[in-house]
Amino acid sequence: MSTVFDFTYTLNSETSQNEVLNNAIAATAKKEYEPTSHFFVDESQLSSTVVANYTTDAFGPVTGSLTTKYRTTSKIRATVTDPVKVMAICNGQVLIQPQTGDATKVNLILKPSNTYSPLKIKYFIYRGVNKADLIGNNILKPLVNEGTGQPTFLAKLWKQYIAYNSTLIDPNTKAPLPLPTEFPSFLIGYDETQSDNTLIENYFTKKDINISYQIPLCTAGEHLGNFTGEIGLDIVLDHGDYQLQNQEELFKFDLKFAREKEHIFDTTAIPSSTPVKIKRYKEYIHQFMDAAAFWGSHMECGTIKTIATDSSTDATIKKGLKTNNDIFTKIVNKYQTQNKIYVYVQGENNRSYNYYDSTRKVFGFSSTGQLNETEASGWPIIIEELTVTASTPPKYKKGISFNLEYNIDTRIPEQERHVTVDVISPNNNTSHYPLLEKPVNPITPATVPAFLTNKTAPITTILQVNETKSCATFLILYGNLKQEFPLKNYYNNLFPANFNTNFLLPNAEIENMNLWATYDKSRMINLDAVVDIGASIQNKVVFDNGKESKDSGAAVPRKTRRLYMAILKRNSIHEVEYDRLNIDTITAGIAKSTTTREQYALNVYNNTDFSVFKGTFEDGLDTINSLSLIHKDSSLKKNSFFHLGITDEEYNTLMYNQINARGTIQTATTVTQNLPLEADNVFFHLEEDLTFTNRNVQKFKVGFRFEDATGNISTLFPTVTNEVFVYTVDGFYFFSKEYSAYQEYVVTDSTYIRNYEEKIGFDNIESTSNKRYEDWFIEKDINMKNKVDTFINALSQIDNNANFYNNVKTLVENSALSIWNQAISTVQANSNANPDDRPLYWARLKMQVALKSHPYFGGGNNAKDLDNLILLFEEKSRNYTSVINAPVGTNKILITGFDPFQLENDIEQWNPSGIAILSLHGKLINNTYIQTMIFPVRYKDFDKGYVEKYIFPHIANVKMIITVSQGRYRFDIERFASKFRTKTSTDNLNIKNTNHIFYLPNGNKIEQTSLSKIPEFLETTLPIAHMIPGTLGNNRVVYNQEYQSNISSLQYSSANSGINNLSAPAIGEIALNGSGGTYLSNEIFFRVAVLRNHLNLNDNLKSGHLHVPILDVNNYSLAANFIVETTKILKDAIQSL
Repeated sequence: MSTVFDFTYTLNSETSQNEVLNNAIAATAKKEYEPTSHFFVDESQLSSTVVANYTTDAFGPVTGSLTTKYRTTSKIRATVTDPVKVMAICNGQVLIQPQTGDATKVNLILKPSNTYSPLKIKYFIYRGVNKADLIGNNILKPLVNEGTGQPTFLAKLWKQYIAYNSTLIDPNTKAPLPLPTEFPSFLIGYDETQSDNTLIENYFTKKDINISYQIPLCTAGEHLGNFTGEIGLDIVLDHGDYQLQNQEELFKFDLKFAREKEHIFDTTAIPSSTPVKIKRYKEYIHQFMDAAAFWGSHMECGTIKTIATDSSTDATIKKGLKTNNDIFTKIVNKYQTQNKIYVYVQGENNRSYNYYDSTRKVFGFSSTGQLNETEASGWPIIIEELTVTASTPPKYKKGISFNLEYNIDTRIPEQERHVTVDVISPNNNTSHYPLLEKPVNPITPATVPAFLTNKTAPITTILQVNETKSCATFLILYGNLKQEFPLKNYYNNLFPANFNTNFLLPNAEIENMNLWATYDKSRMINLDAVVDIGASIQNKVVFDNGKESKDSGAAVPRKTRRLYMAILKRNSIHEVEYDRLNIDTITAGIAKSTTTREQYALNVYNNTDFSVFKGTFEDGLDTINSLSLIHKDSSLKKNSFFHLGITDEEYNTLMYNQINARGTIQTATTVTQNLPLEADNVFFHLEEDLTFTNRNVQKFKVGFRFEDATGNISTLFPTVTNEVFVYTVDGFYFFSKEYSAYQEYVVTDSTYIRNYEEKIGFDNIESTSNKRYEDWFIEKDINMKNKVDTFINALSQIDNNANFYNNVKTLVENSALSIWNQAISTVQANSNANPDDRPLYWARLKMQVALKSHPYFGGGNNAKDLDNLILLFEEKSRNYTSVINAPVGTNKILITGFDPFQLENDIEQWNPSGIAILSLHGKLINNTYIQTMIFPVRYKDFDKGYVEKYIFPHIANVKMIITVSQGRYRFDIERFASKFRTKTSTDNLNIKNTNHIFYLPNGNKIEQTSLSKIPEFLETTLPIAHMIPGTLGNNRVVYNQEYQSNISSLQYSSANSGINNLSAPAIGEIALNGSGGTYLSNEIFFRVAVLRNHLNLNDNLKSGHLHVPILDVNNYSLAANFIVETTKILKDAIQSL
């Protein structure tokens, strides 16, 4: 992305640029690839391709030197000898440079101002523009009369230059200065004397350039110049605005590269070449795209404007070329590579797919698969050309499904396995990606290998075809496809260490300056350990001069610091909280004056709603400031950012292993670097200090992880006396003691941000009472209100000290159990004609919010203590751990219900299953003692195994388990429970989740288990013959045998359908739907059945699911009658015991 300055030649002053300069101006990141461009020359003047020119003109491996040379310049030729117009592809800035070897030509570097997101383009480099039309003798060509064909770009520059100079006044005479007759070319950055090793980006950011200039702006379709004969175009993909430091670079985007007539990677020219260096060198081709593929990628999903469409009077044509046929015949077929498909596959550790594993295959073009390098002469890319029959419908499309191979050590438990793939391609709905899979072992009796190797789920894309051949295009696949045992910690693959800013820094230090660089290769990261997702990330490092938090004397000292960030772009559950942050718009910048928290948040997070919370904790005798990120509206958005904060001194200690030279060591040429210069792919490596005893804080020793000169992965730590340590209180923000001490812009009073479930009753007001719904529901039971108020008041009286946890634990245990008992007492009271489950539900939420809001937990501090207390509250207020044994001589049954749900549709919604279990708990009916629990409508509670955890201890002591939930308008006894979970329904946290985890008993505990051990369907063992027709009859109570698999299905059973079993799904069929659906009601039924089946209790334990009728909200007479009906069904079932 470009650093775009909106200027009019303020060439003698740069003060207007000294506030905040950002490399991004796009407001919103796109999920879809929908490119809009202008073709870069007059397409009507181009010749068709000639086979003889393939060797000199084609992008890719160079004919005659296929394994050693790779051209990145795509060339086209003119049909005429007259000059052909050259146009701006998009809005941006244009840097003009001399062309090496041809004094009559110049090259143009166009840096786009708008993202092609999700694809990012750094530069368009035009090679071979006629110099005589723009520059002569180091001055811009003078203006001539309009209409003579002179580039409008040149005319615009002259007009701006004259306009600026017309305002200048002679300081002595006060008269206007004479207007200039010459325009020196150095004023727009053209300087033939500038060294070839100057980085291109330095010109755009004015770093280390010793002339005063402005890079001019251009607009899409603007006439930039002309070419004769041939012209080349390099398209450089944007991997971030950064400069590597402290390591060798085999290729740079410098003026030598920018000035070439054509660019060719040549492995024979690598200095001190080794096989590892050649391998690394070839990786650079992933930053280049064939121009033919770029233009072809616009087909049917984008627009290309041309000189012809610009001049058309037809409104439709004027919009530009869109169709396959128009774009191919007018543009793409002018390229030698008009039919080539380029598949870029990035694997682990920022490397191409076969970099570490030469055997992995890509499936798609070949059913047997192909190596990444097979069709590209050893270069790490797949280049294919498809031939199809012209009659294949549809005429201009061909769908292809790609699969990548993964490799997983089978010692890794199935629930911890993780394979993710992300995709960027034309005509592909990128909102469906990344895809996450958790591969299972092959079904026995096949022997499970040491490493599980298989193919990912299909990645489907649409390729454009013209006549009988494919049209040039691209497909970029990003994979995290290998897991070794033991699993790598997520934080050791997050933070690249060796990149720096490319911005010009002021000569004198500015104490409150922020500057930042970005690094973006869309790496796929396994974040299951912290947020249960896979995600593509980009990196950012923020340099600042932090201010010490305490006054150390007359002057408060500052310290130069570095904040390394890993920022989520897209994730495998496609959570909207992340998407709304527009992460793709975060690019490099500099802010030379940062004086407020809001400015700091904008610089670092691109969003002023974030703040850094500062707390404290102890490490031995040291009091250390803790740091964590908070958002004013959302508790989830902070999860998009991972941080590692250290000071410059600490960075240099890691780099040079010398603590005594901190702060000055970067400029000391006599100090030997500890990190080998030939190191590549350098990341920070954290090693946890397991002797650290604070249960709410983790401590880590910091080092480097890198590829060494032999290509192997190595780690490096300073010696013991020079060790650097960081801490984290939440797993997202890692910080050193020194870094956090100098964190300037913080908040110390953190207001807890309610989650979705907690907000809905707080933000919405009941109209008649003008009270928050949360309070309105609680006040339906005045005794419940008193218990809530008592808890909140008592909590506020507990001091934030060393005894806090134990004191609050006692309060939580007593208060949570108290509201459970209160709810039962109220519903079961003889005088209560208004049975209701909502006071308990909303009381629990309000009390937990009060707990989470206590200062002891501010900013994520003491998070483990909070987790333990919330779990205790759940256990007592849902009766998870207070189920008691039946009296001697009686049977015992366990019944579960659910919280209210779908409150976004009707906030007054109740759940009749909750009313049922509150009305039945503790009763003795027909010599049968009833105990109940109520479960939340939250995927995460199920994925943590709470159903198995709290039901398993009782399964051997009960005769029957009935799970109950709200259903349709009758009672349904569901026959089939299915393994399948919905992909579309949200829970009470507004989360969609498809990656469920199952558990099985192991001794007296439950443990996560392999999905392959879990059947697809299980059946109810409830006493159907006693329950149907039963007391209520078969019209009111129905045996529902509905299911769906990948092969067979049964429809929803009708009333009076009887109890004879219909055909069941066969072994091997894959579940798609159970009798009770695919939501959590089916899942709790299934999880209990899995326990029963695993423990061989199918003949002894009666278990199953009862869907009960939905009740009109607030119709208490219906609710009272519903309790009577439910009790009758239960009595019918009890007769079987």
